Amino acid sequence: MKEIQSVFTSDSINLYMQKFTAGSLISALSDRWNIGIPMHVSHDLTRLAGWARPTMVYFEPGLTRLAGINLLPESNEEMKLVSDAQRVYIETCIEKMCTPELMGSLKAKIKNHLKGDEIPYETHCVTLYRKGLAQEIFSDIFAAADKDLLIPTSLLNYVGDGLFERDGLLLFAHPWFRRSNTRLNSLNTVFLDRFFEALKKNRSKGLIALDPDLIGLAGTQRQHFEHEYWWGPKFSDDLVSIPTGVTVHNAPEYERFFYSISSTEFWWQSRDDQHILEIEELRDRPGTLEDGSLLFGCRYVHSIVDEKNKSIVHLDGAIRGYIEEEMVSRLELKINNAGKRTLYKKLWRMDIPVAVNEWKSLISDYFRDNHLIGEYFGINAEEKDGRPRLINKDKSPDLVRKYVPYTIERGSGIRVGVSFHNLSQNISESLEAISTDSISIGNEKFAVLPSDAIEVAKACSRFNLQLRLPTDVRYIAFEDLYTDLPLLIAPARDTGVVIGKLMGLFRALVTSFVSRNQDRILSFTIGIPLVDRELRISVMGAIADILKWLESPCASIPLCMEDLHQWANKLGDYLASEFKSSNDSPRLGDIYNTSGIFFFERQPIQPSEYSVHYSEKERGLVYDLRIPAGQEDLAKALNDGKLELCCSFLIESSKCSRCKSEYRTCSCSKYLDGVGQIVSSCQAAFAYISDRPAIIRKE
Repeated sequence: MKEIQSVFTSDSINLYMQKFTAGSLISALSDRWNIGIPMHVSHDLTRLAGWARPTMVYFEPGLTRLAGINLLPESNEEMKLVSDAQRVYIETCIEKMCTPELMGSLKAKIKNHLKGDEIPYETHCVTLYRKGLAQEIFSDIFAAADKDLLIPTSLLNYVGDGLFERDGLLLFAHPWFRRSNTRLNSLNTVFLDRFFEALKKNRSKGLIALDPDLIGLAGTQRQHFEHEYWWGPKFSDDLVSIPTGVTVHNAPEYERFFYSISSTEFWWQSRDDQHILEIEELRDRPGTLEDGSLLFGCRYVHSIVDEKNKSIVHLDGAIRGYIEEEMVSRLELKINNAGKRTLYKKLWRMDIPVAVNEWKSLISDYFRDNHLIGEYFGINAEEKDGRPRLINKDKSPDLVRKYVPYTIERGSGIRVGVSFHNLSQNISESLEAISTDSISIGNEKFAVLPSDAIEVAKACSRFNLQLRLPTDVRYIAFEDLYTDLPLLIAPARDTGVVIGKLMGLFRALVTSFVSRNQDRILSFTIGIPLVDRELRISVMGAIADILKWLESPCASIPLCMEDLHQWANKLGDYLASEFKSSNDSPRLGDIYNTSGIFFFERQPIQPSEYSVHYSEKERGLVYDLRIPAGQEDLAKALNDGKLELCCSFLIESSKCSRCKSEYRTCSCSKYLDGVGQIVSSCQAAFAYISDRPAIIRKE
């Protein structure tokens, strides 16, 4: 499957004026990190697109994001896998919502109407479905329906989100208020809430269609959010001045794909001192009804404006349904010649004076996802600015960011990533370093650890910690000041003690770096075994910023899920108060992968693009880089020292400058004791470009 990195949501205030705390993002990650959720086109569960799995909560100054991956099927076999997974997902959601206790409470309330063939349903509350079930239980309500089977709203207690409560039970708005006319999808709650708000404001009554088959348990409903921004148009209030006739607005290709709307037709008529508007959208894609048949459900609105006093006196909405042959014929005609030879289901109606602004909002919200409504009524520049659109960021990044996309400046704060992973089958009884990277040289591929894993091991002995290093790895060193420390997994026993010592170890190393006044960037990751998963906390930043954080209360690493939520909220507040907003610099995609570890992904230069030789004059290795024509800016940056050509090496053996022993096994530390590591044998790995070389340039 094709894998795409994605940001699902953040703690910033969204266009619906909602804000999720960092702790709530942790909760979302905790719920779905190992399962994921099905991904659909435009929130339509009948249009399965792939699978989405959150993998990390990412903290930077001023912003916390829930990031993950989207998996897009590229074959029929992969699509079947995703489809089967969606079926299991829906069944699991129903089981989680409809617990035996709650389902028992619902059945007890309707026991006189149970026939044994009722089935649980996923509608964001505890729900049972059977053909005609709600109609049987509330026969008095349904008996009051008019010829269009609309129920007077005066008989209903609307509690929001398309739900009506009576006697501890819930009734639902008609299923054709849902996308694709199917109960799998959520109700058009934006419109339904506005419809009842308008009735309440005008102290008036309306009519609405109800679902005759679903019944829910009051008090179990959960509010459902669809974070696809929807907005209302701004247009002229002088409705009677709009000329009569038919206007057709066609949808652009991307809207046809996302919303399955090909066009929308607007027909104004003038008859008997009434300005009459009919609107019908025409769809590209049918919905699937309960019996498995396909129907093109096209939303339709009818409204009447009194031409004498220019007031709106009537407004109703319906669905015009077409089978495939009828849809083909309908597309060949305009709305004024199409007639009414179609399945027609009226869903709502109001025969009251409606203010123009309410009229605008009701029509716009009923046609949820249909941007042609606002286009027809003259959406203005302000609204276009508020409309979601693709933002092409950083098409031409500066040269440093092009070659070193993970670069970060001192004073810009730290970056923290929180992720969950499966527990290892063999959890070590001591602190363990894990290799998460490998390189290939020729036909040989092998696991590697950063050479500074040796420094961590040396420091561990001074903090009474035993570090277990893997034996089947090679150690790689880089000629720059980007320092990766290995993934360190704490033991299950005495975890808190080990983590406490480890944080002291990090403070000692970072303090040593800061004392040398180096422009060093550091990353490290701690793995903490919990009851049913491994928690990983990854940290990256300039050493001065990391030291500042290490000396703050937010550096107290949480050891359980309860503490993690509070810690996340405090960490987000700390970063926002101590550092300026970083505005996604470096970009999340340049430092993040699904292992939960921040990484400095150095970009190898192809061997054919450079050569290396030993210079007696320089008493060292000299690199010759071949720069293609058209990249004079790179040549200038290299000559000016803005960028440097660096090399990585696989260290095979080295000596300590103090004790003369093999450096890897001696107790001396170049970071904590100021000794030197004299490399006696190594293998060049690859060359790359960096903005923080560790080699001092000779002028």
